Amino acid sequence: MSSDTESPDPAAQSMPEWVDQVADRFDAAWRHGPPPRIADFLAAEDGPRRRALVEELIKIDLECRWTAGDLRPVEDYTRELPELIGPDGSLPDELVLYASQMRSRFAPETTQDVQKPESARPLLTSAQDIRC
Repeated sequence: MSSDTESPDPAAQSMPEWVDQVADRFDAAWRHGPPPRIADFLAAEDGPRRRALVEELIKIDLECRWTAGDLRPVEDYTRELPELIGPDGSLPDELVLYASQMRSRFAPETTQDVQKPESARPLLTSAQDIRC
C-alpha cells in the first residue's frame, strides 16, 4: 500500500508542487470521510519539506474544523506535532496569523488571547460529524 505523501516522482517536483499535491489529497480526505490525521500524510518527510507540509495541512484542518463549528485553537496541534514549537517557545508566525484570520471569520466575538470555554463550543456527536 502506498503512503499518502507518495507521488509518481517526488524528486522531480518542486517543494511547493509536492506540498500542493499532498494538501489536495488531505483536503479530499476531509470532504469524503472522517477527519484525517495530519500525521498520516507526513510519511517519513523531514526538514523543510515536512515543515512546509505540516503548516499547510494545519491550515486546511483549521479551516475545515472551524467551518464545522469545532473551534480548535492552533496551539492544540503542538500535542501531535511538537516540532511546531520554535526554539523561543512560539508557534510559526504564519500559523498564528492564519488562526487569527479564522477566528475573525468564524468567531469574531473572540480575540486571539481569549478562547471560548469548552461549554460554549458546539457539541459534536463524533468525529464523523465534522465535514469540510
